[in-house]
Amino acid sequence: MFPYPSGYLHMGHVRVYTISDTLARYQRMANSSSTKVIHPMGWDAFGLPAENAAIERGINPKDWTLSNIKVMKNQLSLMDTKFDWEKEVITCSKDYYKFTQKLILLLHEHGLLYQKEALVNWDPVDKTVLANEQVDSEGRSWRSGAIVEQKYLKQWFVKITDYAEDLLKDLELLTGWPEKVRTMQSNWIGKSEGCEINFKLSLPNTDLNKLTVFTTRADTLYGVQYLAVITDKVRNEVDRVKLETKNNEELSMEGVNLGIDVIHPLTKESIPVYAAPYVLEDYGTGSVMGVPAHDQRDWNFFHLNEVSKELKFVIGPSADPDHLDKTQPFLDDGIMLSLGKNGSFGAKTSIQARKSISDLVASEGAGKVVNQYRLRDWLISRQRYWGAPIPFIHCDSCGVVPVPDEQLPVELPDLDVLSNEGGSPLAKSSEFVSCQCPKCKGPAKRDTDTMDTFVDSSWYFLRHLDAKNSKEMFDRKLVSKQMPVDLYIGGIEHAILHLLYSRFITKFLWKNGYLKSSENQELTDLDKMRGEPFKKLLTQGMVQGKTYKSSTNGRFVKLDDVKVIDQYQAVHKETNDPLIVTYEKMSKSKYNGVDPEKTIKLNGVDSTRLYMLYKAPPSDNLDWDDHSIIGIKRWLNKLEKLIETPSKEVKSINLQELNQESKNLYRVINFTIKEVTQSFETNYQFNTAIAFLIKLTHSLTDYSQLKGFTPNDPVYNYGVKVLIQMLSPMAPRKAQSLWDQYFISKSGDKVEECRWPQIDLEGLKEDKVNVVIQINGKKRQVADLSIDLLDELLPQTLDKLTTSNYEEFLEKVVNSEIKEKFIGQKKVFKVIIGNNRKLVNYLVK
Repeated sequence: MFPYPSGYLHMGHVRVYTISDTLARYQRMANSSSTKVIHPMGWDAFGLPAENAAIERGINPKDWTLSNIKVMKNQLSLMDTKFDWEKEVITCSKDYYKFTQKLILLLHEHGLLYQKEALVNWDPVDKTVLANEQVDSEGRSWRSGAIVEQKYLKQWFVKITDYAEDLLKDLELLTGWPEKVRTMQSNWIGKSEGCEINFKLSLPNTDLNKLTVFTTRADTLYGVQYLAVITDKVRNEVDRVKLETKNNEELSMEGVNLGIDVIHPLTKESIPVYAAPYVLEDYGTGSVMGVPAHDQRDWNFFHLNEVSKELKFVIGPSADPDHLDKTQPFLDDGIMLSLGKNGSFGAKTSIQARKSISDLVASEGAGKVVNQYRLRDWLISRQRYWGAPIPFIHCDSCGVVPVPDEQLPVELPDLDVLSNEGGSPLAKSSEFVSCQCPKCKGPAKRDTDTMDTFVDSSWYFLRHLDAKNSKEMFDRKLVSKQMPVDLYIGGIEHAILHLLYSRFITKFLWKNGYLKSSENQELTDLDKMRGEPFKKLLTQGMVQGKTYKSSTNGRFVKLDDVKVIDQYQAVHKETNDPLIVTYEKMSKSKYNGVDPEKTIKLNGVDSTRLYMLYKAPPSDNLDWDDHSIIGIKRWLNKLEKLIETPSKEVKSINLQELNQESKNLYRVINFTIKEVTQSFETNYQFNTAIAFLIKLTHSLTDYSQLKGFTPNDPVYNYGVKVLIQMLSPMAPRKAQSLWDQYFISKSGDKVEECRWPQIDLEGLKEDKVNVVIQINGKKRQVADLSIDLLDELLPQTLDKLTTSNYEEFLEKVVNSEIKEKFIGQKKVFKVIIGNNRKLVNYLVK
């Protein structure tokens, strides 16, 4: 995933781009020259942090952002990353946001963009609107941490809900994604299967003749005792009812009886309507049926507002009402009570009644069976300056008019002064606002909202493939051929926001033909993935820093005040009080940050990259420890000793001519190729790959110390060559240095341009094997047998083995003392062969 240009790389950047660079380098070596490996880089350059930083410093956000990009590009080069810079995208560039605006117009053209007055999440610190996804579980802004306020504004929304079912269903196609991420998206989309039910209502002077509720528990319909509606819905529709709340605070659970009733669709009873604070405006229908006997929240609300009324229990553990505890709500599925108020559904299970009552409601014309989703439409309006302007014009005569393609981009004006005052900075620029209506040519005003930055990042991977195209977003033929992305790497914190929006936008473009070539009638990989943008997803964990906290007050302690005793113990320098040593997310406030530039200068770029890959599997959090990196540095120094005597070439190897020691080393080399390749291809366990390279280093060192070893030994030289080649993706600078020193005839050649080592399957075969011999399931002997003897006694076609095979094996292999002690005069009645003939179990009695 492309970064936000904050100005400096942090260790999380070092980790994610080390992983991506390593895999890209491997793919270039592993694939033929006809396969293009695309590893681009770009910048998610719009957004509040740049605007706030610019306000603090009194400079233009554009200058600040471009300066940061320059710094971070230099830092990336220090990491020896190899990106396709010709495919670079910068979202704040006019060449990019011109097409972000075009994307918005396409959504509008297809009926997926609309504007409405809405109660929105307002960040009082950043002074902008937040999408629901940008407010955490404590009601705080994801950026500023401020408690979010509710405010009414006219906003632009994208109808992502129209794609809710596709987004949910197609999660099953994402077999290369972590299950945790798929579950998070599934829960966020939140499909509920239920029933919409209409309650008739009669109000004078309004068009409101019914209130509609959605429920997943139609089996509780006969227990409805009130309806709750959202406060502001009632404010708009019932002008004779005034809701008064102290100091304009939210209502408590103590609701307001509106003095109006609705009619139950089945029992025809009158039911009171309340305004209640717990009904959400943007979820469901804005009305909720209250069933206090079978819902804890409704129970609490009812006991505050309808104290004198008796509860209507309609479900219990059995059909007998006498078996029911009426001192608390019955919340589970159960049995419909045998009561007249339950109609003909008494004694049915909740599940049976749920379907039957839903069908009855539908047949009566009082509702319908529907699916509902937790997912809300995507709010994209932001009242800030540093973002892509929303390309619409407001005309008194023509209404809201899209900006014509030939007038794109709608450029951000260069504003001399920005401030933290509320409202959109663009609205204060008359030069920007005043314009001509494209339809009637009369005076009009530009929309002054800018876009949520997640719009910018929802399609950047498509632009990477055709970054210099000035005429269109991308060439359809090119992109339809190269999509989807084979591997996408980024933190799990993007599981819902960025990844969900990117899936939606790509599906929209694919479904409407913008990702299909008119010339290509064959199904592409993107077609097979139903417009899913990312085949595989790798979510790397955080890089955590060593943190010291006071054991008395829990405050974080600066490193200058810490006296380290050992890896796990430390005390305060002044007080000598013991400190708590932990690893936590790096931050300035915890004094546990690590500067990537200083780390690379101190330890070297290759040691830093290798340590990032070795310390923990990619999906785990990584505890950064400056002291333990020394192990990697020692290994790299040991590699120098392997190449003390240069070799001009690697001679071909004839397996039949090798002695046993050479065969053993050749087997280790091929096994290492197999394991390292698997780490790069499938499981991305780079720590395992490095561990196998370290083992190979030890094997080569031991081999070089054997009597009779010569520097031109073909197996040894092949092993060194393979080791350097497989090191290259992870530590490119060190690998090239070793390559130049050792293979003097190839000096000037690039090791990264070599073909990835191939496994010699013959070389993997073992000459000998340890066979565990059991008698009645207990291990009695381990025999070291040659493969030839094993093949002779127990041929690999196990289904053709006969009693004579087992008898001969028993005779020639099993120790006589073992046979005498554990078999003796007993009879062998069955033999079990397991673990590829490495286990033989004689069952005797």
